[in-house]
Amino acid sequence: MRTKLKNLTSIFLAVIMVFGIFAIVPFTANAATSGDFEYTVLDDGTAEITAYSGSAAELTIPSELDGYTVTSIGRRAFKGNTSFTSLIIPNSVNNLESMAFAGCGITSLTLGNGMTTVDNQAFMGCNKLASITFGKNLKTIGDRVFVSCSSLTELVIPNGVTRIGMNAFQKCTNLASVTIPDSVISIGGSAFLQTKLYDDQPDSVVYIDGWVCGYNGTMPENTSLVFKGGTRGIADKAFLSSNLENVTIPDSVTNSGTAVFDKCKSLKKVIIGDGLKKIDKETFLDCTSLTDVTIGKNVTSIGDSAFYNCSSLASITIPDGVTEIGDKAFSVCSSLESVTIPESVTSIINTAFNNHSDALTLYGYIGSAAEVFATKNGITFVNIEDVPKPTMGDVNGDGEISILDATELQKYVAELSALNDEQLAVADVNGDGQISVLDATEIQKYLAELTPSLG
Repeated sequence: MRTKLKNLTSIFLAVIMVFGIFAIVPFTANAATSGDFEYTVLDDGTAEITAYSGSAAELTIPSELDGYTVTSIGRRAFKGNTSFTSLIIPNSVNNLESMAFAGCGITSLTLGNGMTTVDNQAFMGCNKLASITFGKNLKTIGDRVFVSCSSLTELVIPNGVTRIGMNAFQKCTNLASVTIPDSVISIGGSAFLQTKLYDDQPDSVVYIDGWVCGYNGTMPENTSLVFKGGTRGIADKAFLSSNLENVTIPDSVTNSGTAVFDKCKSLKKVIIGDGLKKIDKETFLDCTSLTDVTIGKNVTSIGDSAFYNCSSLASITIPDGVTEIGDKAFSVCSSLESVTIPESVTSIINTAFNNHSDALTLYGYIGSAAEVFATKNGITFVNIEDVPKPTMGDVNGDGEISILDATELQKYVAELSALNDEQLAVADVNGDGQISVLDATEIQKYLAELTPSLG
């Protein structure tokens, strides 16, 4: 009886050991080998290459293995392989997993038309890569894809690409020329950092084919910037934590990224041109000295946390045409007392004005989203139609037009003082679309009775 029990115990332990082995070793029933390639069959019935054991000098990834269409290259599948110098990826492939070709010895790369996104550090550290041919359907060059590809000297981004990711070409130390098509609407932070594109930039602002991508070196205190004409866009985090005091974004700029002026603690005045369509998320986050903001007339949305913790901002006028105000857009703006919101705004996220001042008043129209929001959140609401219209030329807001208004205008033009939104609205007395010394002259002529009216 004791012998029988001992035998049963041995069998039981053997079963446990077998199951233990299965628990340790992954079950790879779909894994297979075809020639020099190892692959697995994916859930959709296509193949992902997971490893390569060959030594070809010129490698073309097969579009099919054992009847399975190759659609993906697996994580680190070719990492560190220096046997092949030329790489062609076929049209069938639409996905590259993390670091699929990182550290490879390729000098030339051809991406097939199946790739809409190149991502996941796919070619990081390919320091011999000198030539890239992109597929015609590419939309996104993702984050850190070509970091440290130090043999790249020039780059033509194909038309159709809409985003170049964060650190995408960082440490491509010999990269000296980049062509960026009009289709690009977003460039990630530090996309071209530590390249020759940062060398000898005028005024230390880094312009790359119409895009402002950062600042080279340490920005002096109290810096004022007016971006040069023809500038098309501003990259994410371009001026993060910089010493900017005043900035003017010209009408030519149509795209501006996230967190562009984040933590610019000295920033006081911002003029946004009429080309920009969106104030992206976190654009002015933690700009604690910001007091004067002019928003261009073509902005349609104010993104999440766009003005979060702008604790010195007392008033702002949102222009007609804006349709949405995002999550925490004006949260923790502890000095904000006056916000004018047009009827065009139809969406205000409930947290848009979190931790607001007790003195906050929203000026809008009866029945508008602004009134609904104010009522729901216990914020004072004033019908904008009940507010007396300002008098053209009354720049100092004292209720009459005098030489003091002309003086106030002259001080503004000489950058000796700032004007708030209400003052700016009545300052363009000659109606030429600009505020200049000519407006001060027009007031003086009016006071001398040389002109019958203003505006």
